[in-house]
Amino acid sequence: MRKEGDILGDYRLRHVVSEGRFTRTWEGEQLSMQRIVMIEMLRSKVMRQPGLVDSFISDVRAKATVNHPGIGVVYEVFTNDEDTFFSREKLEGESLESLYQSGSRFSPLEIVVLLGQIADAMWQLKIEEVATVDYELHHFLIASKDEVRVMNLAVEGARDEQIETRTKQLLGGVFDAMIRPGLPGATRVKSLCDFMTDVNRPVPLTWRQILDLSHQVRDQLQGKKKAVPTVAGSSEYQMREPPKVAASFWALIAGVASISGVIFLIVFSGDKKNTAPAQTSFEMKAYIEIPPGRYKIPGGSEVSIREGFAMSRTEVTLAQYKTFLDFPDHRRFQHPAQPVNKKNHEPNDWDVVWPAAVRRKTWLGRAMTIECPVVGI
Repeated sequence: MRKEGDILGDYRLRHVVSEGRFTRTWEGEQLSMQRIVMIEMLRSKVMRQPGLVDSFISDVRAKATVNHPGIGVVYEVFTNDEDTFFSREKLEGESLESLYQSGSRFSPLEIVVLLGQIADAMWQLKIEEVATVDYELHHFLIASKDEVRVMNLAVEGARDEQIETRTKQLLGGVFDAMIRPGLPGATRVKSLCDFMTDVNRPVPLTWRQILDLSHQVRDQLQGKKKAVPTVAGSSEYQMREPPKVAASFWALIAGVASISGVIFLIVFSGDKKNTAPAQTSFEMKAYIEIPPGRYKIPGGSEVSIREGFAMSRTEVTLAQYKTFLDFPDHRRFQHPAQPVNKKNHEPNDWDVVWPAAVRRKTWLGRAMTIECPVVGI
């Protein structure tokens, strides 16, 4: 059995940190680099089990492929007839488990900063299809109120999506309990944590959505005037805040209730009975004037407007409405005036309108962007 002070190749053992069923974890020193590392070593009594050493080394190789600043680095693996171990980065900070058990609290801003960093790391593991074992609270090290590092738990094999779900529920529940109440943003952060822990959600939040929502709340709490978070689930566009109108994800749901589908259809069709040639661009004025008259709307029918009116183009843009549709609970929103035959909240021709806006193509003769007002609701 190895003891403190033993030298194994380039490493000197300092002291035992923890012991598991198959491994013993040491704090050690890498002599050539003069740095403190963690050494995870197979226990001698299990090394003779068939296939265990090979499986251990395969898992270490999987860890070595992970390259993310928020996830601990694996340095190298060592094996001979007596010892099999790998060395990894020693992560600084106090574990989330220790902070939680001691009753520590974080401000809403601190939580979304930490949660955003964790979600960014987890999202990369997701898109690279990296398998891991289950995460526990001691696997998250809080180096400061604005920095968290995650232990590298990658293993060889197929990814288990249930582990991902359990991790979201674990973190959502813990951060919810650690919110310092009464501060700006506490309600929004609590809502995000609740979404993460809802086991009955038909469409669970993805790590990308958690990342984007964390960044959006962070930017709001920091008072940034131009928050540019990537909208959840798409890398093709960014959501920009229009002038003098809040594009907040959290305010959007309430704002949707003020939309009139017929009026927006009129605004967007924009032509009277004698239609003009198709425009090649859409002039984004602060207000759109709608004079009295008869107007053609998509589908060929007409409506009559007796009194003219003006409305702001920034009431709800396509980008903002897309954020509403991406919101996991948007289906629960039911406006009293919604037609009984309307089974969802997607605007008419949405499967055509949205791709056209993202790619800056035309729809019904209009040049589209994601800043155009939503229509056909």
